[in-house]
Amino acid sequence: MRFRFISVFALILCICLVFPVAATINKISQGGDIFLGEKNLDVSAATGHAKQIAWWESGRNPNIDQPTSIESITDVTNFYLSPEIFSDKTGIWYQWINGNKAAPAFNVKEPSLILQIWDSTTGEEITDKSIPVGNYVNFLVETNMQSIATRAGYKVEDAPFTISVFSVTGGDIKELAGNNGNIRGLKGQTVNKETWFWVGEGDNHSKLALNDGWNTAATDINGQPLYAPGFYAVWIDCNVNGIKDNFRAPDGSEYSGKTTSFVGSVTLESSSTTSKGLSSGTINTNTNIPYTALLRNPDLYEGDDITITGNVIQAIDTTSTVRENGWGTDGQTVILVTNYGDLANSLTSTLELYYLFATDKPLGERMINGDIVTLTFRSAGLITYTQANGAAISVPGGQVLSGTFN
Repeated sequence: MRFRFISVFALILCICLVFPVAATINKISQGGDIFLGEKNLDVSAATGHAKQIAWWESGRNPNIDQPTSIESITDVTNFYLSPEIFSDKTGIWYQWINGNKAAPAFNVKEPSLILQIWDSTTGEEITDKSIPVGNYVNFLVETNMQSIATRAGYKVEDAPFTISVFSVTGGDIKELAGNNGNIRGLKGQTVNKETWFWVGEGDNHSKLALNDGWNTAATDINGQPLYAPGFYAVWIDCNVNGIKDNFRAPDGSEYSGKTTSFVGSVTLESSSTTSKGLSSGTINTNTNIPYTALLRNPDLYEGDDITITGNVIQAIDTTSTVRENGWGTDGQTVILVTNYGDLANSLTSTLELYYLFATDKPLGERMINGDIVTLTFRSAGLITYTQANGAAISVPGGQVLSGTFN
């Protein structure tokens, strides 16, 4: 399973995207594909005059054996492909008329959705890796839902796929700058191939467009960079006819790998990071960076893997947010003090606080208040959070990668 990235902004920002059901994307032709969780479907063309549909499990012959399952359709213009009924009955369902098999009605499928991040400059996959600012980024989608684009009456404005890009500094990014000043949208994408690149060669989205896609070095009219160095989280989801709302994971969260992809990440390395001798796809590891250095020059160490030892003074549960967005099954925000002993011996010592995020128990167990731990985290620069007294404070922080209890 790919590492599921949880970024700092996602824990303080909740954006709920609701896409309306378009009437022209719910009409199913005879023999057409439908996906678990779709609702409000018009299957009148698929079922014809049949009031029932029948399914045969693998190994049974539809021409001589009795059906494994028979279902009645009470409203052919408002059909719901319930996961409770159909999840273990994928494949072709036939019209069942007067106790006899007729024509194929439709093909039931469990949705599949995967996203990879690619470097369009080098032509390599870079999911959960780093690249220099200036390289182009593209997104590869692998899915079995490409047939949605072939449904009767489908229009571009019906496109149900949405790519999400979140950054530490910019939040939800709705479009990205490409080459030659082109602006490329992320919402409402028509994914019409099993293997589909966000930016393809011309109209051919099955081929990666080299030196095009997301221009990570793009600037605004004042010559200022549009995209700050650091972490970017990326995923894609599909909510065609309410599928994401209705087909849920066993724990009730959005179904990663089905209706929403697992979250991938890419880290943009600034020129200052590159000057440290890093090459694309590598991360610098530092173990003894002074706390004041992280405060004074946070950009210099952004994207580095840093190891610290300290006392957990606050551990906040974020599991519901993590599950809701498909980033994992367990989440925590942890505030760590690395000079706890100095504070006890000196009234003049200043708190050395770190604000960190942990997904899926990187230490094997959840951290709790009072734990003494050694953690390796990937720096996201400075993180601003509100203290109990209402005051805002900016401290070093990032994503916990690994660690041990001391």
